[in-house]
Amino acid sequence: MWRLFVNRRHVASENAVICYWGSWSTYRWSIALFEVSNIDGSLCTHVVYTYAGLQNGVVTSLDPYNDLEESYGKGNYKKFTSYAESNGFKPLLGIGGWNEGSAKYSEMASYAAGREDFADSVVAFLQEYGFDGISLDWMYPTQNGGAQEDKDNYILLLQTLQEKFSDYGYTLAVAVGASPVLTKSYDVANIGEYVDYITLLSYDYHTYTDMKTDVASPLYSNDSYSVDFTVEQWTNLGAPAEKLIMGVASYGRTDHLSNSNNNGLGASVSGAGTAGQFTQEPGLLSYLEYCSSSNWEVVHSDDPLYTYAYKGNQWISYDDEAVLEAKAQYVLDKGLAGIMMYSLESDDFGGNCDTAYPLLTAINKGLGRISK
Repeated sequence: MWRLFVNRRHVASENAVICYWGSWSTYRWSIALFEVSNIDGSLCTHVVYTYAGLQNGVVTSLDPYNDLEESYGKGNYKKFTSYAESNGFKPLLGIGGWNEGSAKYSEMASYAAGREDFADSVVAFLQEYGFDGISLDWMYPTQNGGAQEDKDNYILLLQTLQEKFSDYGYTLAVAVGASPVLTKSYDVANIGEYVDYITLLSYDYHTYTDMKTDVASPLYSNDSYSVDFTVEQWTNLGAPAEKLIMGVASYGRTDHLSNSNNNGLGASVSGAGTAGQFTQEPGLLSYLEYCSSSNWEVVHSDDPLYTYAYKGNQWISYDDEAVLEAKAQYVLDKGLAGIMMYSLESDDFGGNCDTAYPLLTAINKGLGRISK
C-alpha cells in the first residue's frame, strides 16, 4: 500500500546523531533482547533499521518474519516507523551491509535501467512502510566482488536516487569505508552533491588480525589508520565537512593474548578474543557484554586518547564515555555534521551496569544536545 508524504527534505539545524539498530537483536535473550520500544528517541536524530537487501535488482526484506506482518510476522518495519513518529526521530532503512557483499550492487548499478528500477523500488518501499529515507551501505564499490566501473556507477546511482527522492523529501545517506585506499572505490568530490550525509565507518582500524594489541578506533595515530586521517582525507578530496558523519562503535575489538602477563599496547596476540554470550562473534564484545562481566583491569589515557582493558588472556580495545565525549568535541571543532553509533543494541541500553545508554548519552553530552 502506498502512502503520501509532505516534503520533509533534511535541513541541517543541529548535529545529527545517527543510531544504527541491528534488527536481529529481537532474537536475543535476557538482558540483550532489544525490541523497537527499547529505542530512546531523545538520544537519536535518526535511527537506521538494518538491513534490507537486494533481490533481482530491487530492494527486499532480508528477514520477512521479523520485518513484515504477513504470515504472522512480527511486523517490525511498521512498528519501527510508527514508534519513530511518536518519539521524535527520523526512521531510515539501511540497505546493504557486509553480508550482502558488493556483487549484486555492482550489477544493479552497471546500467541505467537497473539504477532506475532499484530507485523506484526504494521509493515504493519507503512509502509502503513509512520510512523517511535510506542509508545506502554498499560495502564496497570496486571491492568485495565489485567491478572497476563501480566508482563511476556509484555516483550515477546516487544521482538517480536523489532525483527520485526529491519529490518526497526523503533523506539519502551513504555509509562509506575509512580505508586510506578509498580513492579506489569513491569519487569523493562528487558524492556530496547528491546525499544528505556521508557516514564514515571510522572504526575497526585494528583487530586481532594485526597479531598485536592496538587501539581499535584511534582518534589520532602516527599512521593513516585513525579517525583524524580519515576525516582529513575525505575533506581534502572534496567532501563537504558539513555532510560528514563520524562513525563510532559501541562494541570493543578483542584479542587473545599470547602471554597474559604481557598485556599492554603492542603485546603479542595469538588470535581473536573469546566470543560474547550474545553477539557470539570471536574478536568482538558489545559494550553490554563487556560491562556486565567482571574483573577487567582498565587502562585509560587522555593523551594520547584511548581505553583498553585486560583480564587473564583476554584483551579489549573500546571507546568509553570519556573517549566518545572527546570524539564529539572533535566533530564540533571540525564542523562535521554529527556522529553515527553502531549500534544501539550493543550499548548498555537497559542500564544493567549503571545508567541506560551510557555511550550514546556521552555522545549527546559531547555534542551539547544534553547537559553534562
